[in-house]
Amino acid sequence: EEYNQEHIEGSTLIPVQSLSDNLTALKSLKTRKILVYCHSGNRSAAASRILSDNGFTPINIKGGIIQWKADGLTLTH
Repeated sequence: EEYNQEHIEGSTLIPVQSLSDNLTALKSLKTRKILVYCHSGNRSAAASRILSDNGFTPINIKGGIIQWKADGLTLTH
């Protein structure tokens, strides 16, 4: 629901509860940094740990979309 309201343009929604089941689909991104975010930053911290534990390089947006908007950055609907 949060993603449908607003999100970073070009992003892909993978809920943290299903992230472990989707790691194979992300395999091509292992050599790239992955921007990870949620609404407030709590779920994205958990997702970042999962990614890191599986050889990915996550960059967690601390404060999530709330902070993103506070910093004046744009979102799409």
